[in-house]
Amino acid sequence: MSFLNVAYHGALAGSVALCALLSFAVWRKAASTPSAPHLVRYLVGTLVGVCGFWLVSIPGEKSQHVGLLLVGGSPFVAALFNHFAYRYCTNRNPAANEKLIVGAGYGAGLLTTLWSWSAGVGKPMVLAGLPGGVELSSSGWFMVAVTIGLTALGQGRLFRVWYHATPGQRRQIQTVIMASLWGFFAISGLLFTSVGWNLFPYPVLLLPGYPILLAFGLLRYQVMEVNIWARRAVAWLLLSVPLTVATMALLAIFAASDNGAGTNDLLPRAWIFQFLSLTAAFFLIDAIRRLANRIIYPGGQLDDWQVQRWTTELSECTDCPSLEATAQRILSNHLRMPVMVAVSPSPTSEDASLPTTPAIVCHPEGQSWRSTLSGWQEAPPGPRMAAELFGRIVSESVGHMERTRQAAEEARLREREAHLTELGLLAATVAHELRNPLNVVAMAAAQAPESTKGEIQRQLGRMDILIGDLLDYSKSWQVSPRLIQLNPALDNALSAFPGLMVERAIPPEMTLNADPRRFGQIMINLLTNATAALKAQPGHEPGIRLEAQERAGERLLFLCNQGAPIPDNIRERIFSPFVSRFEGGTGLGLAIVARIMEAHGGRIQLTERAGWNTCFKLSFPEA
Repeated sequence: MSFLNVAYHGALAGSVALCALLSFAVWRKAASTPSAPHLVRYLVGTLVGVCGFWLVSIPGEKSQHVGLLLVGGSPFVAALFNHFAYRYCTNRNPAANEKLIVGAGYGAGLLTTLWSWSAGVGKPMVLAGLPGGVELSSSGWFMVAVTIGLTALGQGRLFRVWYHATPGQRRQIQTVIMASLWGFFAISGLLFTSVGWNLFPYPVLLLPGYPILLAFGLLRYQVMEVNIWARRAVAWLLLSVPLTVATMALLAIFAASDNGAGTNDLLPRAWIFQFLSLTAAFFLIDAIRRLANRIIYPGGQLDDWQVQRWTTELSECTDCPSLEATAQRILSNHLRMPVMVAVSPSPTSEDASLPTTPAIVCHPEGQSWRSTLSGWQEAPPGPRMAAELFGRIVSESVGHMERTRQAAEEARLREREAHLTELGLLAATVAHELRNPLNVVAMAAAQAPESTKGEIQRQLGRMDILIGDLLDYSKSWQVSPRLIQLNPALDNALSAFPGLMVERAIPPEMTLNADPRRFGQIMINLLTNATAALKAQPGHEPGIRLEAQERAGERLLFLCNQGAPIPDNIRERIFSPFVSRFEGGTGLGLAIVARIMEAHGGRIQLTERAGWNTCFKLSFPEA
């Protein structure tokens, strides 16, 4: 048997073995990847198809007959590839039209396979002295057309996904597309006989690389171990192929120059050259490993200008979502693989099991921020060093962003306090300057008719309330929280509203960490607001509900009413001063409540609860 015959059979046998091994590896290592099960099925189908061509090349009527039957299953194998392509690079459930296309592909592949089995695909032929060619019949050509059509349909799907994908995903899809084109070129050699070419099927010698590239394209971004094996394979090829070619060339030159000299003269030279080759390999191995790292893990080398550019780009981000998106784009483009970057508000456990997907998680640690690498356990030194450095840059950027935000918040609070202090001085001056004239007006009105005097008294009362509220809002609030019983505190507040019907859902022994006097002021302001809303829209009994809940770290109190709802145009400003929904209101009642809650370290919010027009939620911290 000639060397080419051995190489041909070796390529087919190697392809079968690789399909079997890679099917098992994908099933074991990446079972959770959405497209992995479909790839396993396709690899098994490819294994069966290659077995068919291998059996055709083995002399014997029975083996060739079985081989032709297996070759006839090519359309169904192409349908498996089409299904794999439609599930590749997506975590969502397939749409209805995608299910229809995949189902139609399976139907066409199965029917064509059954028809080719009944009609026959062709007969075995000798190809350039090598048994293994197939002379296709008309049904065989139809089988080939359906196979190519289903494969092209899957390739079209991959190209559409590639067109809409991110740069990192594009590189992943490109690997699968290139692997598919590699496989199509390799298998095309088996059709030389059918088109009348009496040539040796050299492309078939490339067939073992097809399943390797296909599995690598799927797994290189999910399982880091795959990249380790790929790096070793590339280093081995970079080292062995040139040395083997050079050895064979020199042996041929020696043989030609010696004019047919015996092997006794050639063998010592060959041993000397092999020794020199191994010596060269010893000194070149580090350089070859670095080159293999650059091929499989591009982006491991860093320059000062890159680091500076990354720092500048990340420093321009103003919030965590934009920083995460920018960081992912920068590192994914640099390493030429998708990398996740996340900013977590809570510390990350060092002992937690790390995912296999490469990720950088930035989390707080004390007063600073720190980045943790996840899924980089098997990464080579270059990319891991780049990821660690990039993680430090991300941490510094998050810390800078947080310090900027805190400084802006502190400046806003200082500005607000200064404004309130100024407002307090103004309010005190206005109160002093107005109350004396108001007292004079009140005394002068004593001699007026009753109707006039009553109106004057009402207006003077409104002005006095406004002055009091203004003084309350503008002063610096000081509270003395302590544990109080919630139900008795509510009873005290409700005593100011005799006859008011209030529905309660308060645990009997529930306590609250609050200043008793200020809590009473909060409830009186909110109940006053609720009664005014009920007057504006009467007809609900009871129209007010109080409900309390206990949660970890806080106590929640809900006060809801069935009165007139708050207009949409003021909902966002309802706790701002001088915003009122009632005619004659000062617009300071809810603003004062918000300031008292802020002094307690809590907050008040306008919320939604089913069955109620207006609902306020008060959150008090635990003691």
